[in-house]
Amino acid sequence: MSDIKSHKFNLYLKARQMGQVQQVLDKVQALSPRQRQSWLKENSKLVDQAFGGFIDESNQILSHVGLDEESLKLSQTIVQGLRDTLNLVGDVVYRQQELES
Repeated sequence: MSDIKSHKFNLYLKARQMGQVQQVLDKVQALSPRQRQSWLKENSKLVDQAFGGFIDESNQILSHVGLDEESLKLSQTIVQGLRDTLNLVGDVVYRQQELES
């Protein structure tokens, strides 16, 4: 596979993974406060590690992006997804902290 196709494929995978992460966080956000607290307690370290790795991998992939329209669109999807996911994580954690106060 050529480098360009390989990078596009990696962009596609990251964009898809970002969508899956958002789906999981949407489900967590919809849990009852008690269930959300339990989920956060059980998964907070894993989420932190996974998200940190995901950001690092995304940055590495984005640094090799071509300037064609498809690559730019996928890059935009990843960046938007990172922003949205960070907001979701913040919202889930912040709402839980408010409920515990």
